[in-house]
Formats: sequence, C-alpha cells, structure tokens
Amino acid sequence: MRKKKMVSVLLALSLMLGVCACGSQSGDSQESAPKGEEQKTESGDSQTSDENSSDSSEPAGGTDGQVTLRIAVNKHPSDVSDNADFAKYKLMLRKAEEDLGYKIEWQPAIDQEKVATMLTGDLPDVFWGVLSDSQITDNTGLFLPLEDKIEDYAPNVYALYEESVPDWKEFLTYPDGHIYSMMGGTLVNPLNAISGTMWINQKWLEQLNLDIPETMEELENVLIAFRDNDCDGDGDASNEIPFDWCHKHWASRYVELAHSFGLPLGGGYYDIVDGKIVSIVDSDQYRRFLEEYHRLTAEGLVNIEGATQTDEQYNSNISGGKVGVFIGWAPYTYISDEELKSQYVPMPLVSAEGTTPRLQANLNGASRNCYVITTACQNVEAAMKLWDYFSQDEAGSFATAYGEEGLVWEYVDGEPTNRIYTAEEATEMGYGEIASNAGTSTFAATVGMVNAGPLMLKSRTDPSGTNGAVRWSSVKNYEPYYMEQTMSQSIIPADANEEFSFTTDGLSEYIDTFACDSILNGITDEGWNAYVSGLSQYGYEYYLEFQQKHLDNAF
Repeated sequence: MRKKKMVSVLLALSLMLGVCACGSQSGDSQESAPKGEEQKTESGDSQTSDENSSDSSEPAGGTDGQVTLRIAVNKHPSDVSDNADFAKYKLMLRKAEEDLGYKIEWQPAIDQEKVATMLTGDLPDVFWGVLSDSQITDNTGLFLPLEDKIEDYAPNVYALYEESVPDWKEFLTYPDGHIYSMMGGTLVNPLNAISGTMWINQKWLEQLNLDIPETMEELENVLIAFRDNDCDGDGDASNEIPFDWCHKHWASRYVELAHSFGLPLGGGYYDIVDGKIVSIVDSDQYRRFLEEYHRLTAEGLVNIEGATQTDEQYNSNISGGKVGVFIGWAPYTYISDEELKSQYVPMPLVSAEGTTPRLQANLNGASRNCYVITTACQNVEAAMKLWDYFSQDEAGSFATAYGEEGLVWEYVDGEPTNRIYTAEEATEMGYGEIASNAGTSTFAATVGMVNAGPLMLKSRTDPSGTNGAVRWSSVKNYEPYYMEQTMSQSIIPADANEEFSFTTDGLSEYIDTFACDSILNGITDEGWNAYVSGLSQYGYEYYLEFQQKHLDNAF
C-alpha cells in the first residue's frame, strides 16, 4: 500500500478551503469543469433514518443472489463513452464488478436537470460525484448517515482519513450533525486553482515579428495584426479569429476576461476586501470592462459569436487552426493535432491600464459529496465496500481516476506521474476505438473518473512535455494575483439556502445576460441605469449580505 502520512499545515489549510461539491476534472492534468448551479428541490424529511435501507451483508436486488447497485454517476462533458455502456473503457469500474461479484447499473448524470429529477423520483442506490451541499441539505431524508459506518464498512477509506486528512469529520459533517458522504478528488491540487487561462499562437507571432503581449494595449495591437494578416496561410485574410471565447464553455466564460480589470468574478458576483463583501457587477470598473470588450468585438478583434456559440463551435475554431488567442483550459483540451497543439503557448494575465489583475483561487480539489448513499439502497455495506475497493490504495485511486497505470499515468520512483502517450500505445492497450483522442482531455475523461475519483492526497508529478506541465506553465503566471481571502467552504443550512434560492432566483441569469449583450451590442447610460436598478429587483443586496454571512460563518 503506497499511502503516506501527510499531516501538515498545508493539508490542514487546503482542507479548510475545500470545495463543497465534486469538481469535475478532465484532461491529463486534473482538468476542472464548473460546479452545476444549486438546484431547488423539494426538501426531504428533516429526520434522517436508516429505516428504508439495510446494513445487511446479504445480497440485495438480484434474483440470483448477486449484489446489484444502481449508481447515478457524473459523466464529464469530454467523456465520449456510450451512456448505455458507461464503464466500457473504465478498467477499474469493470474490475470492481468482477472482483466483488457485483452487477452495477451505471446511470450517467449528464446534467443537473436529470439529477433533480432523480431526487424527486426514482432514487438510485448511490450518487457518485453529482450532488452539491444544498442538494443534500435540502433533501437530508433521502440520504443515509454514514458516520457510524465508515470505520466498519470502509476501513481503507477510514484509515486514509485518519492518517492524512486533518479535521476530516468536521469537513464532512452537515449542520444536522450527520455525515452523508465520502470524499473524492485531489486534496492538494494547484492545477485546478483556477479555470480559464490565456493561450496565444506563437507561430503567428513569429510570422509577424511580434512579442507575447503583457498588457491590454499590447494585446490589442497583436489582435489587430492577427486580424489584418493571413496568419493561417490559406489565402484568406478574413477568416482568422484574433481572440476567441465561449460563454457556454466552462473555462471560457466572460467572467474569465474580467480578471484583467481587477474583477475577481468566477467564484461569485462579489469581491472580498479586508474581510468585507463588496459588490462588483454594478461598479464603474465592471462597466469599463464590458465596454472595452465590446469595443474590441466591434472592431473584429474578439469573436462576435462568443456569447452565443456552442461548445462544439468553439472547439472547432481552435482545432481548425483559426484562432490567435483563446481563453480556456489548455491547448490539449481542444486540439489533437500535435503540430498545431505545439503552436500555442501560455500568456501572462494581461492587465488593463491602471489595474492590478485579481482572481479567486481554490487550492483544494477535495469534494465532501463525492459518494452519497440513498435510502433506496438495500445493501449499505455492499455500496460502501465498492467505494472502499476503489480507495484500497494509492494505485487503485489513481487508476480509478485516470485509467489503468501505464498510459495516461505511471509510477516513477514511487510517485504517480503524468506521462506522454501516443495513439499507438492506446491501441496496443485495447483502446483503439478512442485512440485518435490520445493525449487530449477527451481520452482521459473517457478511460477514468477524472472528475470524481476517490480521494487522492496530491496530484500527479508532471514531467516536462506532459499535459500537466503544459497546464502548469500557464497557471503559475496567475498565482501572483490570487486573492488573499476567499469564500468560506462551510456548509450552508437548508433553511438559509432555501431562502437564498428564492430571494435571488434569476439573478445570475440577469447578470450574465446583460454582460453578454453588452459585449455584443455595447452599453448606453439608459441601459446601464436600468440594469443597475434591476439588480435590486433580483435580490442583489440580499445576495451580498448572504455572502457576508457565509464568509463570517454566521448562519
């Protein structure tokens, strides 16, 4: 067993900063997708109970005595496996069924609407990597308390928590005093601290004898050159996209562009200054940001379709070699062609004139809600034994998250290490049907549970040339601009969350719609004043007060 005792100040700090829902991680470097919006679901019985389930070790659900489980499982958007055969390329999922003698019906939860339907209808036995804090607090009667079962039914999990995760009970315990889940994700994971970063086509820069821009003014000059020259060499100087973004893509939303203007959007519609929540989206600086990106859009420097294009269109633009600068996770997320992929290099976080960039970072990838057992489960011990199987040792956890050892990752000098792999290698190891995706986020998301693996204490080592190293080459440029204080990750009580959801219903859509429309069409004084006035109608003042309570743990 390769577990290592890592009780340290760093782990303690990262745990306190831990995320509330299982963050989606894709790509060979723990690529993260955003958490789904908090769903308003009917509240379950406030009294949790084991009455509808059994702790019996006897098989349940199968007419032949075989243990059967129905598991609603997170499916990353990059996962190309068939929903009806979700485990086809995931070796550890298939191996667990074989070794334990289980029959598992995998129910991919591809969106939060489907999850909400499950919560109000036909409950699975387990929710794996799909539930948020509020979905649990709003429906505690649907889930089983696990605090008195982990040590007995999941001894590997319990040993890992006890040896390496300070204050794990406090982190997992809900306001009603119960633990409803077991952790997943990576405890110390700097690559996932932020989402979108900027990448630029270095080949285009070299053709035009230009340097990588470091300010908004320099960026604009580069974009003008990209617009006015046939940079892709196809004979058409009008089909290049100088700068691309996509509001519908989790790592390329408009909020990622705001960091250059000192606006730490992404974590919420607020800033934190000296321990106080400060409004952002009604500020003069926010208006300046929107007006600047409208100007760049109107001049043909920023993709005019950024607010409306689909994920597929955005990916096609980048993989087609038409984009000079894009904001997103990393080139390997969108490009399979090795030559084109190598053309893109990281940019620094460019700064607008008179502004210091700022952003909220999340230094902990651990999820407290990764594996949740429902009251529909007739064999609790069997369900917990499955998670314990995936968590039996470090190698098992990494294999569950990233596929079998020797392709996406391997051990080097005893350390889990990211590796460079080819389509030929993938084919030789039995993944010929998806080998064309080798080296991309799609392949890793298809062969493993990169968005919801068992708890791993730290991320893989990333040698030069690997995807993790590529991602880090960009992330490290953003570290100097991380906010000193970020939002508390304490669990919000159900009644407070219900009031918040009701009072601020429609607020995020209102803010996002105005932002995207402003980037596309511009802002008038009349339109700005109407928008600011409308914020109060959607509960923005309440929103800010609520965030202050959350920051102060004052619920």
